[in-house]
Amino acid sequence: MKIKLLTIFSLAISSLFAQSPITINFSDLPTVGSAFVNVNNIDFTGIEVGNAGANQIYDFSNFQNFGEDSVYYLSPSQTIYPNSFPNSNLASFNATDSSLFFFNSSANSTSLEGFLLSFPGIGTAQVTALSPAVQFNLPINYNNTLVNIADLITQNIEYYQELPGIGYADSARAEIVRTRNAVVDGWGTLVTPFGLSFQVLRYKAIDVSAVTPFANTYLRDTLFGTPIQIPLGYQPIPGFNFTDTTTTYYYYTNSNSSTPMILAEIAQNNLGITTSAKYARFNFLNLSDLSKLNDVTIAPNPSSDLINLKSDLDMKNVKLLSLEGKVLFTKEINSKNTSIDLTNFNSGIYNLIINTEKGQEIKKIQKF
Repeated sequence: MKIKLLTIFSLAISSLFAQSPITINFSDLPTVGSAFVNVNNIDFTGIEVGNAGANQIYDFSNFQNFGEDSVYYLSPSQTIYPNSFPNSNLASFNATDSSLFFFNSSANSTSLEGFLLSFPGIGTAQVTALSPAVQFNLPINYNNTLVNIADLITQNIEYYQELPGIGYADSARAEIVRTRNAVVDGWGTLVTPFGLSFQVLRYKAIDVSAVTPFANTYLRDTLFGTPIQIPLGYQPIPGFNFTDTTTTYYYYTNSNSSTPMILAEIAQNNLGITTSAKYARFNFLNLSDLSKLNDVTIAPNPSSDLINLKSDLDMKNVKLLSLEGKVLFTKEINSKNTSIDLTNFNSGIYNLIINTEKGQEIKKIQKF
């Protein structure tokens, strides 16, 4: 009841002042040292992106907490990849999956220069922008538009494949051409799950990513009797290219320095089905907390049977969920160590939600 009253009160107050849309300037963007917590919502029941237009109400008060992801903004020199993205001047570190994103942030725009993703049991994959992937231009105002075509390429990975009658391939990579069409199509008041409300702009970004895999191919030529290998360089791999379309709604605010610019983010696939949703929790972290990230360790991961969880803090309980958000298993722990048996589960990727003394963590695990 208290939250409902606060929500009604905050909406009533905000409606008195919401006469014009806000503007997002460079000073509103995260900088080196900024840090906050994103809350992941994996039950999309009742999650609506809202409407385009003026003075809208974006009511996200029913967002739930299915795990938290601490986000830290660093200087690229503070990472172990300072030379991989020479045009970047800002990096973000996502604690849950240890991913790093590198940006070039200026008074005119913010561009994605590349990123690194960690895959449990596999390693780290690097993606580099051959041409910058512009995220948005500045200042951000209602009705601003953006059209950007970016070319990104993955690092080479070993890929030995015999090509009958032709030769073989020894490595592979993928090229991603991302076309972004974006518009600030709405503005108004966003209601958080905490009963607080903020003035926002809604940024609708439609990203079409055409992915083409290439293999470094060698031709086996026996024309002169003795087989020789003729390098053909990287050639497209027929039948493996695909296109992905994702529409992401970002809800931007310029409230104050301790509030993340992106208050909420909802992604939908080409069928309009929500595939991810997150919102910002309003507490400010320090870079000194970086050592506390990923407090729970999991090994082995991937695993065919048992996985072991260990933490310096007491773990209260764990939940195993499918990627669709269905709860498959729960376990009360109240200990710093525990094990989970995956023997009876199908092979695949799962979300593991761990409640500890410091809050909630979400981890991805793989059963093979």
